[in-house]
Amino acid sequence: MHAKPLLLLSLLLFFERECTASTANKFFVDQRPNILFLMVDDLGFNDVSWRDPRMQTPELEKLAFDKHTVLLNQSYVNQECSPTRSSFLTGIYPHHVGVQDGVFQIMEPSGVPTWFKFLPEDLKTLGYGTYIVGKWHLGYCNESYLPTSRGFDKHFGIYQAMADHYTHFSGPITRPMRELDFGLDFWYQNVAQWGYGDRYSTDIYVEKTKLFLEEHDKSDPFFLYLAFQAPHFPLQVPKKYTMNCKQKTEDRRLLCVVYNYAQPEIGADMFGGGSGAAVRVGKYKLIVGNPGYFNDWYEVDATDINWRNADSYKPQGPLDSKVFLFDLNADPTESNNLAEQLPEITEIMLELLKEIGRSAMPSVHVSQADLRGHPSNFNNTLASGWCNYVD
Repeated sequence: MHAKPLLLLSLLLFFERECTASTANKFFVDQRPNILFLMVDDLGFNDVSWRDPRMQTPELEKLAFDKHTVLLNQSYVNQECSPTRSSFLTGIYPHHVGVQDGVFQIMEPSGVPTWFKFLPEDLKTLGYGTYIVGKWHLGYCNESYLPTSRGFDKHFGIYQAMADHYTHFSGPITRPMRELDFGLDFWYQNVAQWGYGDRYSTDIYVEKTKLFLEEHDKSDPFFLYLAFQAPHFPLQVPKKYTMNCKQKTEDRRLLCVVYNYAQPEIGADMFGGGSGAAVRVGKYKLIVGNPGYFNDWYEVDATDINWRNADSYKPQGPLDSKVFLFDLNADPTESNNLAEQLPEITEIMLELLKEIGRSAMPSVHVSQADLRGHPSNFNNTLASGWCNYVD
């Protein structure tokens, strides 16, 4: 018996099939290929071995230069976790899902509204077994937001943004809330997993991925979404993987070690820029706000302001900021601002940016943490079941 073809997808690496949308639909209905999706979170544009030989990413390089691979070099994802994950699973831009303002926080009484159908829900109608291993980060306060309520048959991993890779305990990521206790964030089928306190997250996720596939009914196709937690902060990795990294600075060397071991996430995208609004039409790119540089610090947002220093920050609307217009064909490094030289093009693109803003769904985020979800109320875990959901 021949195995079903495996369709390997990642945010940077896609399996090539020359087909139109209609033939693609027919292919999936008729062939029902197995799908393995690897989520690469915060991978820097230059933090791969074929762009920086000091970085050790041999498995990614094999995928990147396989004869069946299409290597995409533009920007195709949002710059943060929850918006990117919501777009992948809904097929809809973050600002049309209501998560354009950033990531879901611990004890935030919100999640991606349940009226949005997720990809595994559709795949199940085609007979797929659906599995997720690793990071979720799309809301957890109500069971209706959890993976097993959004089309996945099985889930093993964390609900939130990050956790210690060995203890699997997590805590608030905004400064004003960091004095609160941490809680266990490690789950299988919504049941807290306490027996993994000395094992590295990536090892566990690979083990569970293999187990899910071994247990899967081979007569049906599968969709498995493997969302690695490492090397998201905290930067932790087994010491035996440190020898191949020779970077001069400690931070860069540690980053290399984490990539060498896990190769899934961390780093700053060289072309990610700042946190201003942007739009691109043809060869022109318009940015409102700080365009950013490859070595910039991330912009401060309102959800991460320490209340003790709040008075030192001044509100700033994205369309009240300086406008930048670049010709990407002639100026790929975005060094020459053409906004004043080409006012007609600038005005057209500004109006387009405003139109995109007018089409946005109101944000579903709730800035105030809800202490009903405090880990101490749930045996020191980041448990679900303490908020209402948006249906």
